[in-house]
Amino acid sequence: MILSRSAIIGPGEVGVKQRLGKFSHKSHVQVTVWFNPFTTRVIKTNVQITNIELSLSLPSKEGLSVVA
Repeated sequence: MILSRSAIIGPGEVGVKQRLGKFSHKSHVQVTVWFNPFTTRVIKTNVQITNIELSLSLPSKEGLSVVA
């Protein structure tokens, strides 16, 4: 365990191990991952969904402003 490092995968994140340039087929969700820092790294990415509210002010045929 002296030559190991850990990565903490939090809520809303997914981690994948990359060992010697090749990605693992297993993904890690909300867990502590142990790995060898000389040959492996853990790539974390955010997978949370964000909702964006869009409000447009468009002109009608008569030239009036309509909020859509």
